[in-house]
Amino acid sequence: MIRLIASDLDGTLLKDHETIHPDNLIALREAMDRGIRFAVASGRSPTSCARLLLAHGLEDAHIISVNGCKVVERPFGRVLASHYLGEGIAQAVLEILAQHGLEACLYAEDMTVYTSEESFVYHEGMSYAEWKSSWNPEDQAHRWRKLCGAEGIAEGLRSRPMKVFCTRHPGQEAAHARARAACAALPGVEMTSSWFDNFEVMPAGVDKGMALCALASGLGISRQEVMAFGDCDNDLSMLTWAGIGVAMGNAQPVVKAGAAYETGTHREGGVAQGIRRWALG
Repeated sequence: MIRLIASDLDGTLLKDHETIHPDNLIALREAMDRGIRFAVASGRSPTSCARLLLAHGLEDAHIISVNGCKVVERPFGRVLASHYLGEGIAQAVLEILAQHGLEACLYAEDMTVYTSEESFVYHEGMSYAEWKSSWNPEDQAHRWRKLCGAEGIAEGLRSRPMKVFCTRHPGQEAAHARARAACAALPGVEMTSSWFDNFEVMPAGVDKGMALCALASGLGISRQEVMAFGDCDNDLSMLTWAGIGVAMGNAQPVVKAGAAYETGTHREGGVAQGIRRWALG
């Protein structure tokens, strides 16, 4: 019997960047009405996950964010676990990326920082000035700050870094590969990726699988009672840990090879298909 469902967001639960596929939402609500718990497991910040969940009425969902670095009981709720990069590691990673002419994104205790405004615009879809004008520090949905440039990076490094994220652009493939190899050689790090064009530097031993295991244990739920969905390399650890690990139809080949089961694509409501087959059937 399944008692906990965990799902990645982008390329898995969502049909686009901010919208849960309607079939998935219906199936999740049916599962939760039967007492099955639900957790999102994403590389996103806890605030980004919380805002999305509340927008869809999933206020009781658990949150595994920043690839397992920050686990939260429910949207804007109690923090259950936090994990950070070792002292000096984030700085070393940023120096490696700069040496290879690559931009970076730093996730720290309560902020995301981009090394340049160009990188900010690429990832956020708006200028830094536009984001600042919309930011309301009194609103809990805006407590997670976004910064860019040298001053922002300096502040992020003082604020307990959790991961460093690097996306390559066309023509940067070789530099990106060399930088990834150099970062992987640093002590105390775990390497993963959330799409074909990026890599993420994490604290050693921290991943979605570890976080899902800890969450399930805290809820008194066994491995065999957990089902997980994902599509990318950073999902593989939880798909191989869960009793039922399900790769999306659009998943990367390595994820499909490592998962025991497969469902439809994120645009087909593949999560709902899996829930109805293995949890509600």
